[in-house]
Parts: sequence; structure tokens; C-alpha cells
Amino acid sequence: GSTAVFGLAVLAGTIRVSYPFFLLVRFVAGITGGILFTACAQIVGQVVTPRYQGTAVTVFTASGPLGFVLGQLGSPLIAERFGWAVVFPTHALVTLAGYLLFRRVQDDHSYTTTSISLGGFVRTLSDRSVLLVSTAALCTNSMNLFLNSWVPTFATEELSLSLAGAGGTAALISFMGVIARPGGGWLSDRIGSRRRPIIIASFLLSMPLFVVLTQRVDPMLFAFLLISLGFSLQLGGGLYFVYIQEVVPSHVTGTSLAVVTSFSVGGALVAPIVGGWIVDAISWYVAFGFNIALGIAGIVVI
Repeated sequence: GSTAVFGLAVLAGTIRVSYPFFLLVRFVAGITGGILFTACAQIVGQVVTPRYQGTAVTVFTASGPLGFVLGQLGSPLIAERFGWAVVFPTHALVTLAGYLLFRRVQDDHSYTTTSISLGGFVRTLSDRSVLLVSTAALCTNSMNLFLNSWVPTFATEELSLSLAGAGGTAALISFMGVIARPGGGWLSDRIGSRRRPIIIASFLLSMPLFVVLTQRVDPMLFAFLLISLGFSLQLGGGLYFVYIQEVVPSHVTGTSLAVVTSFSVGGALVAPIVGGWIVDAISWYVAFGFNIALGIAGIVVI
């Protein structure tokens, strides 16, 4: 159902009605996209043995940054050759192909599902473990999205890089997620399926890099710092979707995953706004310091 609604919303985006209508269909597509991501993370966690769960789920979560890279690189090429309206149906076809692959998995595996009552839903939303893991995920995603949003501007204003060069360098942050997320899952499985040490290491490795990033460095060192930060921040980014399934009863994993996803998206929404306000009102250095504070908070709650 979500795939069908997503496909229809994407196709509706090609209709030239009005800008509010375009925003509405993007809103609908965003909701169904979140549903698909949450449901698939739960399914992946169920179809593999616990020994390899960390690796499997984090490989799946790497689809996020990989999708960003492919979409942002491929969409302009499609639009340039065939027109912008063709971009939307192309992505709808990609989604349909993913659904057909999912049907194969669905035929080969069975899943344990239990209905959740309204009371159980409310208790899950207020469960301490769910809220703590979700808050840590918010901290990670906030730090990540602050970098993605504001690093190009910082590089042009403070390091005198060209906007194109700064933007290209910043793209390394998302690309590193394709490597770091599965890497974090693999490491976690290797140390006895322990999730917290990798998440804590992710924060500990990232915070000193934020400090160094504020220094005036040459473009090559700046690119290296962004690669390192992109890797360290996302090393634990996929593990939240594994960890949450291990600390709650099996019949509420879907709801718990949805809470983690909502907190993560909330961090992605708020971080660029708060970061921009701090830069305008105070300074870049305080904005970077705020991200270091988020890292400390993430360690405390996890």
C-alpha cells in the first residue's frame, strides 16, 4: 500500500497545478517513504539470525546515504537529457523494482507479527529505553545534518573555497555513510553483538574533529577532516535501528522503530535551523561547540 501511494504521489508531482499542490504530494511521498524505511528495517531484522543482525540492518540503512548520492547525481543528468518531469517517473520505477524484490523476500520468509493495543502504543512512546535510544539517534543525525547543511557556507566564508568546491567536498560526508554504517554493524557483530560501544566510539571520534574543523586549514586537510567526520558520525548511525529492536518486546519493535525514525528526522529538521541561528546570532565556533555538546549528550543518554 505504501509503495502504491508513494508511486502515485511521485507521479502527481509532474502535474503542473500549483506550488501548494506540489508541496502536498511531496509531503505525502515523505510520509510513505518514512513508513517504507521503518517497515523494511524491521523486516531485515527478522529475516537474519541475531549473530548477523547488526551487519544486515546497517547495510540496509546505508541505502539512505547511497540513495541520496545516486539521486542527487543522477537526477540532474536525467533532467538535462529528457526534462525534469521524467525524473519523477524514473524514481517511481526504482521504487517499484524495490517492491518486486521485496515480494521475493516475502515469499521466502515468514514473520512474527502481533497486534499492539492503544495502551501498548502509548506505553511504547513513553518507554525509557525507547526515548533514550531515540534521543541518541537525534543527536547523531543533528550533528550529521548540521555538517551537510552548513559546511559549504563555512568553507566559502571562513576558508575562501569556491562554492562548487565546498559543495563537492561536503558531499563526501553523505558518501562515507555507505561505508561507515555497514562497517559499524560489522564491528558490532564482531564484538559479541554489542551496540553501545560502537555508538559511543562514534561520538568520541567525532567531537575532536569538530574542534579541528574550526581551524584554518588547507583544502586537502579540510577534505580529509570531512571524510573522517562523515565516517565517524555515521559509524553508529545505523545501529540505532538494530539496538532498539533488541531492548523492547518483539510485538512493539515496529512502533519503537517508528519513534527512532521520527526522532532522527526531527534532528534533521531542527539542526540546520538551530545551527543557522547560532551562526547568525553568535559565531561559527559556538555552532561547532553546540555540536560537541550534542555529542556529549548522546554519550550520556546511550
